[in-house]
Amino acid sequence: MVVILFTLAYMGVGGSIKIMNFKLFSMNFTYIKKMTQVIVIFVIALTALNFGNYNPYQELKTFVPNTAEASSCTVSANLLTVTAGSSVTITWVTEGYASVTINGVSESQLSGSKVFNNVQSDTTYTLVALSADGRSNCTTSVTVLCLPPVVITCANNVTFTASPATVSTGGSSTLTWSTNGITSLSINNGVTSTSLS
Repeated sequence: MVVILFTLAYMGVGGSIKIMNFKLFSMNFTYIKKMTQVIVIFVIALTALNFGNYNPYQELKTFVPNTAEASSCTVSANLLTVTAGSSVTITWVTEGYASVTINGVSESQLSGSKVFNNVQSDTTYTLVALSADGRSNCTTSVTVLCLPPVVITCANNVTFTASPATVSTGGSSTLTWSTNGITSLSINNGVTSTSLS
């Protein structure tokens, strides 16, 4: 019986040298020759993998699309400040999601717009987009500020003067007025002008 000791050295991960010793028992040299060829091929393959920095996991990542990076959601308002009682249009755009809610109310469109009427106070509109499997979501919001309604008063919105302010019977006086923030006016005692100033 022939006893042969083989020592296999190869480069491991990180550049370290790995050594493997093993004995091969054989009855003839033909078998030893064949095994030697297999071992040489194995050593060459290991060397190629380590020196070439081959990483099968990295290759796998190259061909697997990352759907999370393609997902997004945005929401906006046509007006960020309105007066009480006004309307605001909220517009949203989503990508990579299966369902959308605005302030907890489900919307049929994944991207679209909606008019909210009679805004009476500062309101935050929150969009939540959810993936089909429910594992990922996108949340964003926009706040619309609501200003109090404009109160029209003579002191703040109308000026009205007569010159002269005092006349004798049969005399004349010139009336002058200006307005701000009103849409119509009338003056008694036969004054027919309807101009705002």
